[in-house]
Amino acid sequence: MKHIPPDAAGDMAALGVVPEGTVIDRLCEFAGLVERGLGGRFGNLLGPAEMGRLWNRHILESVAYVPFLDEDWPVVDIGSGAGFPGIVLALLGHETTLVESRRKRFLFLVWVRESMKLGNTLVLNGRVEECGPFPGPVSFTARAVEDPRGLLRRISVISREEFSLTVRTGEAYSLPPVDVVRKLPSPPLDRPGFMVQFRHPGAGTHRGNGGE
Repeated sequence: MKHIPPDAAGDMAALGVVPEGTVIDRLCEFAGLVERGLGGRFGNLLGPAEMGRLWNRHILESVAYVPFLDEDWPVVDIGSGAGFPGIVLALLGHETTLVESRRKRFLFLVWVRESMKLGNTLVLNGRVEECGPFPGPVSFTARAVEDPRGLLRRISVISREEFSLTVRTGEAYSLPPVDVVRKLPSPPLDRPGFMVQFRHPGAGTHRGNGGE
């Protein structure tokens, strides 16, 4: 399968995720759509060198979010771009909302959702604070976040109930206090990094002891 290695299941297992049914075939289908979407009406979805590391850098790194997510909570992926991690999480069975402010990438995500018939996926065009509030407990995800503090503040304003924010970062020591931090294995990922998670009771809950 193009872009998906023969030992894809083994790579996923190394991250604590066991692919079931046709998951790997569906990931291969998604990879094909990403390739078809490059350089056309959707603009520059990925850099010129990224298709060569689509599995290890993008798909597999998206898979790495799964162990951190609450199974019963819907996922809201902020700044989904070319669908990482949002589309991958949807293919792995999570009810997922993709939030993308860039119009061409939003249209790409809509095309993927319709092409793959992803009934568990909603695509929204805008910033997360414009698209919310999101009812009930929510697992927020994001990649390439330079300042998780700012994103956490924006989410806390629109979230009345409990939520988590999970991000991939290159440096754990530069982050504010987090609830979970775990070093990502490289290999099978093609670069070192950390998965970090913040948990928040939501704006509708007052923290005791003088906290926020």
